[in-house]
Amino acid sequence: MNVNLSNSIAGEPMTSEPLHLSWPRVGLLSGSGTAAGALAGALLLMTACGDDSSATTDASASASTSTTGTTGDPSTTDEGTTTGSTTDPTATATATTSTTSTTGETTGTTGEPVEYGGNILIPELIQGNSFELVMDEGTHTFTEGGSASTTAGYNGGLLGPTMEWVKGETISISLTNMLAKESTTHWHGAHVSPANDGGPHQMIAAGGGNWSPSFEVMNAAATMWYHPHLHEETANQVYSGLSGFIIVRDDVEAALDLPREYGIDDLPLVLQDKELDGSGVLQVGPPRGNTMTVNGAAEAYREVPAQMVRLRLLNGSLEMAYHLEFDDGRTFDVIGNDLGLLEAPASVTSVEIAPGERYEIVVDLSGDEGSSVTLRGLNTKLPMGVLGGTPMMMGMGIEGTDFDVIRLDVLAPTASGTTSLPGSLVAQAIPPEAGATQRSIVMAAAVLPEMGFTLNGEKMDMNVINEYVEEDAVEIWTIENTTPIAHPFHIHDIHYYVLDIDPDGDGPMPAAAPEAWQAGPKDTMLIPAGGVVRFIGEFTDFANDPQDGIADAAYMYHCHILPHEDGGMMGQFAVCPAGDPNCLP
Repeated sequence: MNVNLSNSIAGEPMTSEPLHLSWPRVGLLSGSGTAAGALAGALLLMTACGDDSSATTDASASASTSTTGTTGDPSTTDEGTTTGSTTDPTATATATTSTTSTTGETTGTTGEPVEYGGNILIPELIQGNSFELVMDEGTHTFTEGGSASTTAGYNGGLLGPTMEWVKGETISISLTNMLAKESTTHWHGAHVSPANDGGPHQMIAAGGGNWSPSFEVMNAAATMWYHPHLHEETANQVYSGLSGFIIVRDDVEAALDLPREYGIDDLPLVLQDKELDGSGVLQVGPPRGNTMTVNGAAEAYREVPAQMVRLRLLNGSLEMAYHLEFDDGRTFDVIGNDLGLLEAPASVTSVEIAPGERYEIVVDLSGDEGSSVTLRGLNTKLPMGVLGGTPMMMGMGIEGTDFDVIRLDVLAPTASGTTSLPGSLVAQAIPPEAGATQRSIVMAAAVLPEMGFTLNGEKMDMNVINEYVEEDAVEIWTIENTTPIAHPFHIHDIHYYVLDIDPDGDGPMPAAAPEAWQAGPKDTMLIPAGGVVRFIGEFTDFANDPQDGIADAAYMYHCHILPHEDGGMMGQFAVCPAGDPNCLP
């Protein structure tokens, strides 16, 4: 089992086997209602992408990968013109990060400065219209007093800076890949042209290749993220640490009285389970780990003010979903979904968040000064078939257990904190169902000798457009999951609204509208095992004739369980000019 995570040392490539986690996968006969089908379903639940808990390896001790090139592709803009060129490789020093205390300072209600610390990384907030990102190997310490692990990050040893984008502004991003493995970077949730999407086609060569996209920010205010999207290698590179937040601002959100003092009462939190050994060193083995980390810290804690605090929650894990509640059972408000604010705050006591999903929540800590409140993962409450819930075999790390996510230590409030939420947030422009084009995607287990999962019976083929959509079309997609595992379905380019969720397909349970906390604009949604979800979306802008080049026309849709995606549970769609004869039905 090749489990190399290291790519280079101090930017200098080394020659060895290619980086690959090689999660073993299980291919099963499709079908239901038979003994063979039942056995296949049981095996699929047990292995669910083929956990190999006996093959746990120290990622820090792995050899590095070999380079495959030294130049990158020309940069592109959403006008489709070439605006940049390749760059020469340049060496960079190995970056190091750790879970040592990080602080933010603001003015308290007494007029005196107040510092808020903790052991989690608070990514640097970078603003403006021009951004520079460098992907490179580094080291990171996940546990206080633990040993360092070999990791990777953007502009540092783990994760990446938080980019602040402003709707209506044109931005440019210079992205240099100093890894010893080719890569890509996808702007997850961004409404951009296919050439600027950062999917598998926008390859950035190893050892200094550069990609420099430029585009207008067209998204509404939202919490998005960026991460590698190299076909068959996404899980490897995300697990090594390559992820970062994008916060989109607009005038509508700015006019609302919401917590937005970054790092103080507005915290981006990426939740990732990792496999760590007794010294806190990152291991590669089962894709569902034994330790919860938040922003790179195990046993995470953060000091926050005694007021309303906004948590931008991202599930950046490979496979596991999380059922989240506070330890005292308190209510909190969901104010946003993946791609924007809700119509009104939704008061809840728990949320479930699948890989790739984001939820913005606000918790009122105004009466908690001097005490602590802990956000917990109560994964014993996850439904059957959801990875991260109760496993069919024991000894699977934190899967199917209850565990702490992050402890919030409450200090003095700031001088200008939010004390109450608006009654209404953002009106939702849900497209009408009448006249919408109907489209169906079926998730299924691959048929032996193939392994893994398929969409409409097909595995990902970089040279095939699976679905053609007319520009400005309103479509209703029906996602049917015939497997015994829940899969988070993600689509690039657009946001959509969930119409209804049928938890058991043809079973006795009726389809129902999403709960209020899931009723906003989304790009990722968990499809229940054996269930059906319908959503509606509008495919505006960026029409391209696929005959002019697939890389400039293809968007992805896929399962966001990353080993499933890498195993081929992904397809491509193109948005075509209306009436284009090359756009097949």
